[in-house]
Amino acid sequence: MKIKSKIYILFGVFLIAIVVAGFFLYGTSVEMNQAVGANKDSNEMMIGLFELNVLTNDYLLGGQERAIEQWQLRYDSLGELFSEERHEGHGHYEGEATSIGHLAEDYEEFGNLFSELIKIEGSLELEERLVSQLLIKSQEIVSHAFEFSYNANERVLHAQERDNLLNMIFFGLVFILISVGVYIIISATTKIDRISAIIDRISKGEINVEINGDLKSGDNEVSSLVMSLERILASLK
Repeated sequence: MKIKSKIYILFGVFLIAIVVAGFFLYGTSVEMNQAVGANKDSNEMMIGLFELNVLTNDYLLGGQERAIEQWQLRYDSLGELFSEERHEGHGHYEGEATSIGHLAEDYEEFGNLFSELIKIEGSLELEERLVSQLLIKSQEIVSHAFEFSYNANERVLHAQERDNLLNMIFFGLVFILISVGVYIIISATTKIDRISAIIDRISKGEINVEINGDLKSGDNEVSSLVMSLERILASLK
């Protein structure tokens, strides 16, 4: 094979390797960003639930309209986060999608329980029962949020491992391609140096020069040059 052809092939393989590695690295980066975002959202969910519990206690202690308004505002803003995560479920693993589904359902029930609580008038027993259900539902939501966060963290770790593996494969392939390219260049230049030495001897009048068979081996530019040189020597004798 011609040296030029070998270099073209190496260059083509190198370009293909860059494109393929870039494609997989981009996919890994997108997945990692999604997982990091999901983990961040899960932390925000737990903070929001803690604030809702505090606001619920404030309402139970004071029963003021202001506490209800604050609770409703926080509930609505946190509900938007649940809704966004649920609509983006295509970006989650199965475990994350299941967790966010449970979260959204429990959160809706949590809101319904609070709505029932603020409508109670004079029934202490019913109020205690609803407060107990609110606490249980809050614990369930926190549990699902932790599960969601755990799954997101696992996805981050898997994405990082895959990213490291892809980097190792890519740089290993680049090293091999560079090594092969250097070998081709060194092999060609070494033979060219030997041919140059032969031509130098011929220029000094030495026409009985033997050309080693390894210089004629292969079907490349160097062997073609050696064959041309042999024809020149034959015409001089």
